[in-house]
Amino acid sequence: MIPAGAVPEYTRPMTPAGNYPVTEERMIDLETRLAHQDQALALLNDAVIRQQDLLAKLERLCAALAERVAAVDAALGDGRGREEPPPHY
Repeated sequence: MIPAGAVPEYTRPMTPAGNYPVTEERMIDLETRLAHQDQALALLNDAVIRQQDLLAKLERLCAALAERVAAVDAALGDGRGREEPPPHY
């Protein structure tokens, strides 16, 4: 509901660029939104950094495990340790 005497924004005259003039109220709203978006962006950036660090750590761990498996496989190179499938296969 529009207060008595107030002019709804859609009836205000448009600027030559085809949009409504920027009011102080609208400017404050835009600045508030920008501040919240800046905060959200910072939080998302921190999350991405943590994920990148975790991914790098997991890649190093995976490489180390692959080396250990290769070393064990090389140590068992004569086929010992590998079980034959049961006769019913």
